[in-house]
Amino acid sequence: MPRLNPVTISIFTLLLASAAAAQDFGTSWIDRVTHQLIEESGPLNPHPVEVKASLGELYSYDSNLFLTHTNREADSIFTTFGSIGLLYAQPTFDAEADLTINYNAYVHNSDASTDEERFFGRLRYQGSKITLQLAEIVRRESSPTDVIFTTRVQRFLSNTTPLVVYKITEVVALELTSDLQLVRYLRQAFETGDNFNSRTSLTGAYTTGWNDIDALVQVGYFSINYRLTTASPDATGYFARVGARGEISPNLHLIALVGFSSASSDDFPGTTVNAEMKTGDAEVHLAYTASELMTLYADYSRRFAFSVGGAPFEVVDSAAGILRYSVREDTKLKARVQYDRAHPVPGPVRAYASIGVGIEQQILEHLLVEGQVTYRRGTAQAGASGAGDFGDTIFSIGLVGVF
Repeated sequence: MPRLNPVTISIFTLLLASAAAAQDFGTSWIDRVTHQLIEESGPLNPHPVEVKASLGELYSYDSNLFLTHTNREADSIFTTFGSIGLLYAQPTFDAEADLTINYNAYVHNSDASTDEERFFGRLRYQGSKITLQLAEIVRRESSPTDVIFTTRVQRFLSNTTPLVVYKITEVVALELTSDLQLVRYLRQAFETGDNFNSRTSLTGAYTTGWNDIDALVQVGYFSINYRLTTASPDATGYFARVGARGEISPNLHLIALVGFSSASSDDFPGTTVNAEMKTGDAEVHLAYTASELMTLYADYSRRFAFSVGGAPFEVVDSAAGILRYSVREDTKLKARVQYDRAHPVPGPVRAYASIGVGIEQQILEHLLVEGQVTYRRGTAQAGASGAGDFGDTIFSIGLVGVF
């Protein structure tokens, strides 16, 4: 049964814009980290080191490789990949790590062929009064994933997320967390988007008598600092939210925070004009076990984020829904829909949507066959060749060995 861990809300936060598992190779990794590697809440379950690994080959056909409005190029891609995961737990401490490496070989656009690396690690101490956690996610990738990264461009991202939870009493706790993100584009046309941004929050949690639901009050501060002095002006802001988390019913788990946020930028170069905006700020995560065979996830967030096209910041709405269904023990179906919307301030609104379905068939004890199809549509980033509204379809099939 899925369970949203109160102390891992920061992991959901930094990866909320996770795309469908069927649309490009890296997005399935994001989905796995956000929804499969999160431990259940409650006391840690001690166990020795567990090691899981996989190797595979994936063939994909992409009808619009560079997500452009004009000069569309279709191509076949062969993706060779491998991953390894480690998990270790003691009564008060656990550690986990996940590393995936892949190489995308494009048949007709060989210049686009590249390797990608993604790493997730977490250390956690859980005492009677205090919980300490440090999570790290590193990605060097080029695959499009969401409304922020709709262009196939090489980039490096690092998210460091420390968390401290202190139980004042059995029913009252304070939680301090921060998401520290470094963004570097590895292509000159996009380097004005290079930035270091952070979002820090202090949350008060009160455990109620109704199903041990936590009532939440949260305040926070964020900043966006661009690397180049010729880029967009830096920006800062604050937010305040209230919400709840816990088991609404035995099969339904919820995290929900809703409030408002305000952002303002430094003056644009050579002017006394800056950008300012006040808007809603929200985060909702649902995990529902309809039966032992079916699980559904729903995620939504609205918040300020960095921008690439010259604006100091943008408001990003991101929503996703995931369905996993086991037809039988050796056959699993999965589906995902996603819709993202970005409003740069100032600047035109961009959107990104996708819908994907896939099947996983276990043909031998350690061998799986996966097939997927995804359609996606949206607006390419400024600076991309042929930027504008695009449509794209991806078909893929692969063979995976799991150990």
